Amino acid sequence: RAVAPMNTASVPSPGDPLLTFYVDSLRLLEATGVPFVVGGAFAHSRYTGRDRDTKDLDVLLKREDVPCALAAFEEAGYKVEVPFPHWLGKVCSGSDCIDVIFSSGNCIATVDEVWFAHAVPRNTLGIPVHFCPPEEMLWSKSYVMERERYDGADIVHLLHACSAQFDWHRLLERF
Repeated sequence: RAVAPMNTASVPSPGDPLLTFYVDSLRLLEATGVPFVVGGAFAHSRYTGRDRDTKDLDVLLKREDVPCALAAFEEAGYKVEVPFPHWLGKVCSGSDCIDVIFSSGNCIATVDEVWFAHAVPRNTLGIPVHFCPPEEMLWSKSYVMERERYDGADIVHLLHACSAQFDWHRLLERF
């Protein structure tokens, strides 16, 4: 089922299994000490003020931290898989999933220290987290152009909402 990210720092309603899974997952990641940032629709919503339904929660980690994070999820009883070993792992609780992203599908936008150095501290689902920097979000989304997915609208919304604050030199270096 889809959920719209919340633009507020409110805590999910008791008994909502999807949001409870997300909160438990963020807390589990926090407990591992593995650095991560929240991306995808949750970060996009925070930056643009536009909520949209999403089928999952995206967390971004450095490649070398993925095994530790996935092992912690597996120990906690979640189903763990790495369907695309060059960029993506998944953690599932029933039909609900979290994407554990460490690169882009084309391996150009690899998650590195810069993502964390420029991460933006915020709250989501009542938990203090860091969001993917908007520049890195735009950079990675710029390469998503497939038959079934195109992130051009997300890019335009990011530009409209954040371009005045962008670190354009860093973004150009990324490209």
